[in-house]
Amino acid sequence: IYDYNKFETVLNNAEAQPIEKYKRLVESGSVKIEASNFFYQVNNTFGYQDYFGIIPVVKSNNLLGTLIIELRSKPYNYNNRLPDLLAEQKYSKDEEFKGYSIALYNNDKLLNQSGPYTYPLNGSFFKGKLNDFVNINDDVLRYSHLIFKPSANKMVIISKEKVGWVERLAALSFFFLVFIIFCIILYGLVWLIKNLDDDRVGWFSINRSLMINANKILYKTRIQVSIILTVVATLIVVGWTTYLYMNNEYRGQQDVLIKDKIRKVQQNFEKQVFSNGKISTDENAIADFNNFADVNNADLTLYDTKGDVVMTTYPKLYNFKIIGRKMGTKAYLNLKGLQRSEFINQDEKIGNLT
Repeated sequence: IYDYNKFETVLNNAEAQPIEKYKRLVESGSVKIEASNFFYQVNNTFGYQDYFGIIPVVKSNNLLGTLIIELRSKPYNYNNRLPDLLAEQKYSKDEEFKGYSIALYNNDKLLNQSGPYTYPLNGSFFKGKLNDFVNINDDVLRYSHLIFKPSANKMVIISKEKVGWVERLAALSFFFLVFIIFCIILYGLVWLIKNLDDDRVGWFSINRSLMINANKILYKTRIQVSIILTVVATLIVVGWTTYLYMNNEYRGQQDVLIKDKIRKVQQNFEKQVFSNGKISTDENAIADFNNFADVNNADLTLYDTKGDVVMTTYPKLYNFKIIGRKMGTKAYLNLKGLQRSEFINQDEKIGNLT
């Protein structure tokens, strides 16, 4: 909030922008909010929305000054990317980007990310063009990326997982099962119409038609066995693909939950580190680390950039040499070597323990 006198001079805030800036924004095409007479929405913003209001202070038809109210959204956040205030309608935050992963880079450094895909800390892998959309495919992780650079140092990436063969086979097998059932019903209706007598329609006529001729036993048996085997094979394929699909979905949901937990813990711990300026290892720091783990309901181990344990909530595991004091090789290679921001190792075991 900035206040100006009637001569359009700032009164109390030395960091306030000149009032001519907001007048130029109005002249350059800022959108006027219909529900208000004084507020405008700034154009040409990407990933967020900015509003400002120019409110004249009048007393007895005399202008005393001007009040500028500026509403600026926070940096990109997946769960709250646009402020609902002054918006024409409520945004559906979960459904619009369901299944998508989003990342924001500044000078090729990862600032924030959301979704199931794990982005690298260094964004030099993604080659974007200024004010243009670029599509690239990751054949290893089966992801498709859409890259956009609104400025020379900012880059936004939206990623979507490609549909795998299990999902396609599950959809195809379900369609095949429906087609088989439809064919059986259609075949039964055709057979029923052909075998019913024109003059007598009833259970007696149907039973007489069901009497098997000795010369046709082998032929009809083959047809029946073929139909039964086809249905059984279809059910087996549908059941197996459904199991694989549900298993992959369950693992994917677990990975998303774990990643969300990791990101929340990471952001909270980074705030503490930034406030203190360094990571201490004294008794007070260890106590704070344990309290931090209790608050987040998690078992935590902090490693340095060389893969050595700095602090942990379960020191007995390392003191009794149940676990080595070095980070796992896969985790270290992915985090340090490949510069991945996260790594989940579902196959890690401690002896015979999973």
